Amino acid sequence: WFSQADDFWVPRLATVGINVGQAQGSMFGDESTVQRVFSDYARSKRQEGWTVEFFCVWPDDLPTTRKVAADAGFEHPVIHCHYRNARAYLAQVRSLKLFVGIKLHAVALAMCANVPSLMVEYRPKCLEFMNTLGMGHFVIRSDQLSAFDLLMFTATLDDSGQAISRKIREAMQPIQSRLRTLRLREAVQVR
Repeated sequence: WFSQADDFWVPRLATVGINVGQAQGSMFGDESTVQRVFSDYARSKRQEGWTVEFFCVWPDDLPTTRKVAADAGFEHPVIHCHYRNARAYLAQVRSLKLFVGIKLHAVALAMCANVPSLMVEYRPKCLEFMNTLGMGHFVIRSDQLSAFDLLMFTATLDDSGQAISRKIREAMQPIQSRLRTLRLREAVQVR
C-alpha cells in the first residue's frame, strides 16, 4: 500500500540506515550476539566514512538500539523513532543509500521507498516477505549473521543500488495494484 513512485528514492552518498531490535527470546540464534554483530557493522561502516542512522519502529527496541549504537562508539547517534506514522518513516528513509534491518515492517517500508535493503531474518516471516518480492537473496538468518557478511551484502546493494531499487519497485507494483482493486471493490460494495 505504501509503495512509492520510481523517483521517490533520492539517496545521499554513503548513508546507511540500520534497524535492530530484540524479539523477547523468539529470534533465530542469540539476541546479544546479533546485537554485537550490528554494533560491529555500524562501527565498520562509520570507519569507512559512511553516515549511519538508526531506525526504531517498536518502542521496546529503543533501549536495544541505543545500546547497539553506544557499543559501536556513537556518542550522539541519530535515532529515528517511528512507531505509528508510516509516511514520516518513508520521508526519512528515502534518502538512505541502503538499509539493513531486522524488523519486518522496518525493512518492508524501506523497500516501499525503493531503498535497496538487506533483511536479517529473525523469524520465517522475514524470508517469506523478501521471497514475495524476489529479493530472497538479500536475506541473512540472524543465527548465521556476521559483520563480514553484512559488509559483503551491503557492498552488493551499494554497487547495484539503482538496479535493485528498480526491481523492488517492479515487484511491488502488481501487489499495490491488486490492493487498490480490492479497495475499490470494497467501496463499491459499501454503496
